[in-house]
Amino acid sequence: MINIYKLALDAIAALSDITIESNSSDTDRIGLRLTFDSNDERVLEPITRNKGTTVIVQNLFSPYPPHRMYLLQHQRKQKEELHMVAASFAMSLDLNIALSLDNKMVIQSSPADREKRESDPF
Repeated sequence: MINIYKLALDAIAALSDITIESNSSDTDRIGLRLTFDSNDERVLEPITRNKGTTVIVQNLFSPYPPHRMYLLQHQRKQKEELHMVAASFAMSLDLNIALSLDNKMVIQSSPADREKRESDPF
């Protein structure tokens, strides 16, 4: 059986530089960092971090100049769509979500924020 998450991760790695840092423990501060080397091989290394997962995607479409050019030419629309998707996740999931674009924080949401929005949406 094909692991769909593995295929998705490989596809994103082929289109960009991706780093995933994660720790699922409340008590242990040792987590893992997943990156891909120049041969698209997975590299796992231990890191110190709090509980949670961070996904960093950089240089999207850099291996494909026409797609990269389109992305850069339509940056505003692409950012608006990404913002809308992340905001939907932030409103519907019981997670802390932070989205930054070009090193600028765009969305930062927590379950407490969600409870506040549900009790007083306006």
